Amino acid sequence: MTDREFFIKRWSEEAPITLKVFQAVPDGKLDYRPHPRSRSAGELISLMAYESHACCEAVDIGKINWQDQPAAANMHQAVDSFTKKNRELEKLLQKVDEDTWKGRKVQ
Repeated sequence: MTDREFFIKRWSEEAPITLKVFQAVPDGKLDYRPHPRSRSAGELISLMAYESHACCEAVDIGKINWQDQPAAANMHQAVDSFTKKNRELEKLLQKVDEDTWKGRKVQ
């Protein structure tokens, strides 16, 4: 199994689990923090959803234009963003050949 195949396999197995975790957080509890210095549930969900976007940029153009994201305003918005970007990433990953996967340096 190549690194690319391993990444695709792991991502496709873990994305549905991550989505279930998102959906388990009650919409009214997005401000929950296990510790005062911890990110809130809404901040964590936004961060993880944005990571899918960053992976799309890395695969598609070889560059990540990271921007901190505000906390999710509601669960529907976060789940929708995560789901759309995961579908986009899956399509992009299928188009990338092994040489590009190995040779591309992400900035």
